[in-house]
Amino acid sequence: MVEMIREKKRRSADYEIRRESGAQDLTGRQTCFEREWVKRYGEGQNSRGTLENHRQTSLTHQKDGAGANRRNKTGKLQELTLNPPEGIIAGPENEENFFEWEAYIMGPEGTCFEGGVFPSRLTFPPDYPLSPPKMKFTCDIFHPNIYPDGRVCISILHAPGDDPMGYETSAERWSPVQSVEKILLSVVSMLAEPNDESAANVDAAKTWRENRKKFEEIAHRTVRKSLGV
Repeated sequence: MVEMIREKKRRSADYEIRRESGAQDLTGRQTCFEREWVKRYGEGQNSRGTLENHRQTSLTHQKDGAGANRRNKTGKLQELTLNPPEGIIAGPENEENFFEWEAYIMGPEGTCFEGGVFPSRLTFPPDYPLSPPKMKFTCDIFHPNIYPDGRVCISILHAPGDDPMGYETSAERWSPVQSVEKILLSVVSMLAEPNDESAANVDAAKTWRENRKKFEEIAHRTVRKSLGV
């Protein structure tokens, strides 16, 4: 899938054209992803069968109640892979490990990240969905809610229960009923509306508050770098 994205970048026009045709370009990327999925896992029942094998293996040692919940979650992961929401491409890195995913998030329209395609990795813990996955961008991105090493800091990825610092409500944090799709959509919203009151990157938060023009210039450079231009 990485090679597919790289090829897509090489064939893309210059940065300004990308910004103007973002929606069409996204549709093209989604189509390419679907082709890559079929190439990797096969069509129709073959694809679902591969995922079913992963699901059965991962559930072997689960209790009945937890297993039913896990099966439900795995079904949602499959649905996300086959029918990603607009602006998001996501899927397992390889068919040997269904709990290591890569995702590509397109910068939200009308923001300084518009037009960018930002790769990230989702890592699911053994006790998922009781515990949340971890998410990390694998590209440079300057944002108040993203640590310098790429780790995403957002309420929905925090362990379930009350916030010991009293900043978040339990409803904002992870719970087993949350979905991966909601995580990714929350990250898109985070890119559009940074929370500088709870900063993972203090320098980015300060720049966002005090020098918005400089922040946007850095973001535009990040967009161009993500597109390889």
